[in-house]
Amino acid sequence: MPQCSYCGCDLPALTDICRKCFDARYAEIDRPKSLMEIVTNPTGLTAEELRQVREAPLPLGRKILTFLYAFALFVLYGLFHDHFGYHPYPLGPKTCALIALPLALIIVYVESRSRR
Repeated sequence: MPQCSYCGCDLPALTDICRKCFDARYAEIDRPKSLMEIVTNPTGLTAEELRQVREAPLPLGRKILTFLYAFALFVLYGLFHDHFGYHPYPLGPKTCALIALPLALIIVYVESRSRR
């Protein structure tokens, strides 16, 4: 027997939300929001949904993409900063990659720790 995804009550048909929860959510959507509500919670998630999002572990795919993005950003910054600015000791691509590697790992570590 299906259950309501919000309150957990039993439903007679093939629906995923009961009438009471549907009416409550519709009334919440229908009312105008203040500027503070829009800034602090732009997606309109409830407190329970926000808690679940914060406590969810960061997926491995997102960690890999974060690492690749941060690594590429730091390497390109090092190469372009070196290319367009004056430096007495120019950095090569290998040096930029060696500098970018620990920085990207630190970014992934900080992001995964901030989700807890």
